[in-house]
Amino acid sequence: MKRIIPTERKPPAAKKPAPKPPAKESAPKPPAAKEPAPKPQAKKSAPKPQAKKSAPKPQAKKPAPKPQAKKPAPKPQAKKPAPKPPQAKNNPSRQIGKGATSTVTFNPDTKIVSKRVTSSNFGRYSVYEREVYWLQYLNDKNYSWCPKLVSTDSKTKTVRMEHVGTRITKTNTPNDWRDQLQQILTDLSKEGIKHNDIKSTEILVKAGKLYLIDFGWASKGGDWSCGQGFDARIKPYHKFHDHTAMERITNYLK
Repeated sequence: MKRIIPTERKPPAAKKPAPKPPAKESAPKPPAAKEPAPKPQAKKSAPKPQAKKSAPKPQAKKPAPKPQAKKPAPKPQAKKPAPKPPQAKNNPSRQIGKGATSTVTFNPDTKIVSKRVTSSNFGRYSVYEREVYWLQYLNDKNYSWCPKLVSTDSKTKTVRMEHVGTRITKTNTPNDWRDQLQQILTDLSKEGIKHNDIKSTEILVKAGKLYLIDFGWASKGGDWSCGQGFDARIKPYHKFHDHTAMERITNYLK
């Protein structure tokens, strides 16, 4: 017979403690009071329809401007004479002559005559330069019938010289005027000078003596440049030849 070996009995396992019952969850809080619904806003009143602007009335068309009559072309104005040189206050100078090329004034206090070339047209003919050149030349030669040159001004084209009397007339003509005039013509011929403008207005008388003035058109023989580079054009009109001067003055004094 089999022997039954008694097995050891294991002590009974300790009983596990019974699980604690889960804590009861706290009852949920009652829902928060609902916020009051916003009051409905009053509806804005719809803008009143604006009255429609009345359409602008069509403007009457302006009548087309009448064509203006063409103005007549302006007439060419006469050239104004060159202005006289400004004179200082209390200047006793007065005008004693005016020709095609120049104006002549006289100062009784200084006894000086001023001749100013005023014509721009004749100025291109070197009348001022010839006047100065021949006065200086004849003064250097000591011809007493030629006025003494005092001063010149190339900017204003003015020549100043001594006063040598007034224009020859029947009342102031000296008895020997023919001899004096012939001596002047002889001296010019000897120097090879042609005055080209001898007439009564170019012969003056002072204290019984004749003087010849105005050398703006004088030439060296037939050379109008006078060998000095002056404008070589001859006098454009009224050329008075020296060899007929005696006859011309004689007829004037009759």
